[in-house]
Amino acid sequence: MKRRTISFVIGTIAVVLLAIFGALLNANDYRGTRDVSWIDEVEDLIKKENWVPNSEYIPMQDWAFFIYENGERQYFYLKSNDEFISHINSVMNRIDRQIEESISDEFFDEILATDKVLAVVHRFSTKTSSWRAPNDFGMNIDYRKAYFVLEDKLGADLEGTIIVREQSMGEEDYRYSVWQIS
Repeated sequence: MKRRTISFVIGTIAVVLLAIFGALLNANDYRGTRDVSWIDEVEDLIKKENWVPNSEYIPMQDWAFFIYENGERQYFYLKSNDEFISHINSVMNRIDRQIEESISDEFFDEILATDKVLAVVHRFSTKTSSWRAPNDFGMNIDYRKAYFVLEDKLGADLEGTIIVREQSMGEEDYRYSVWQIS
């Protein structure tokens, strides 16, 4: 009988220790290190001297790019749009963790007014039946707009995050979710 009791106590302690260890691993995994290496790559592509001067935003384009900085929005068009689009899609394919399910419109507006953000706008929703999602992320999350936080001046720990305007059923039914690459 003593052996059973000792075995039971040892087994229970082992299960509890494993549960604690597993919880610590999951908590550490949740706070996993954010990969911000893509920021330099994106900024290098933007800085290339291949801008189309005095370009004007045309809403009918499949892709549009904007930089938000110091509260100002600037549209830009690159001669190497295909290379840039390909790189953006590779960044989107690497997204592996949602940080916030939803942030308020007010907080989002504050981010755009303060931080340095690259906005990528798709003409069509990623779930539009006539248009194939441009990346793996778009196969799972329905979005038309993605915002890449290049520099966090708010101090909200957002540098290197991607804010996605997720579509629901209509244009007015959306939310902003925050994602990262680990």
